[in-house]
Amino acid sequence: MDPELTTIMAPLQHKIFCIKCSEFPRFVTYILFDSDHLSILINRHDLAIDTEISGSLTNFFKLLKKDQHIPLSSLDIKVYGDVAAAQNLEIFIKKLNIDWQEHLAQLTNDEFSEATSRILTSSVNLVRQQASSVMQMLSEYLNHESELIATKDLLEEFYGAIDDLRQAVDRLAAKVDYYASV
Repeated sequence: MDPELTTIMAPLQHKIFCIKCSEFPRFVTYILFDSDHLSILINRHDLAIDTEISGSLTNFFKLLKKDQHIPLSSLDIKVYGDVAAAQNLEIFIKKLNIDWQEHLAQLTNDEFSEATSRILTSSVNLVRQQASSVMQMLSEYLNHESELIATKDLLEEFYGAIDDLRQAVDRLAAKVDYYASV
């Protein structure tokens, strides 16, 4: 095992986590940490857990994105019990680098594993490209076609006009005050 993972895993020793996904209420996952390995069990309600983590599948995926840290408070994920252990579990999972293709090859064969990996990689790339394209088209529509969102230049012009109006009102108020005192 990777020495860095061993260090990260140290505070998780002998901890038992219960993971509940709101979309699959009958499918409760338990993660147990022992010396140099972890076990994943399903529907073992007889275990004395240290931490329960519950939320939606979407929020779990958002939480586990490797490239960014999203605080639990901004997601609808509830943690009961040892919160520090939950944070350590998040760090541990983000540091994992599992070669899923190798594990699939052990269960099937190399050709099937490689083909599946290519298909999944292509699918993920296609979804990313489509999502990016949709976001770009939506942004262009909102900014240019529908005029629902003001451009930066238009906002600056508007704020400048407000400043000019404010100055004109101040000058007018000063003149009114002057003529009122005469």
